Amino acid sequence: DQLMAVIPQPPAIVQLLASDHGSVTISVDVGDGRVESYTYYDGTVKGPEPVVTDWLDCKTGMPPEALDLEQLPGLWDDAPIRAGTPEADVLQIIVGQYPCGTAWVNVPVEGAGGVQYTGNGTFVKVN
Repeated sequence: DQLMAVIPQPPAIVQLLASDHGSVTISVDVGDGRVESYTYYDGTVKGPEPVVTDWLDCKTGMPPEALDLEQLPGLWDDAPIRAGTPEADVLQIIVGQYPCGTAWVNVPVEGAGGVQYTGNGTFVKVN
């Protein structure tokens, strides 16, 4: 909620990374080919920070309907079960795009590879 309060609305999210130590970074398309990131950690939001986009295949934000942010917390619990290791730790949630405008979610589970979902949280496969 704190991140959503400071990022440009509607959010044109390019990528999102949530780690197991409680930080969340959202990178957003702010126009003119620029991407900025905002990070939440320990009750504080930092940003915007410019993002070097040379390595990104897709520098534009996906439409808001391509990513259901409300579904992401549930994947933290779902991924270890789908990976067959219900007691294992989730390492992070990674949201990217492929193709541009279409969200995918990868949830690496300790010792079990990654579990992939579509942007709305629908299970796809275990890597």
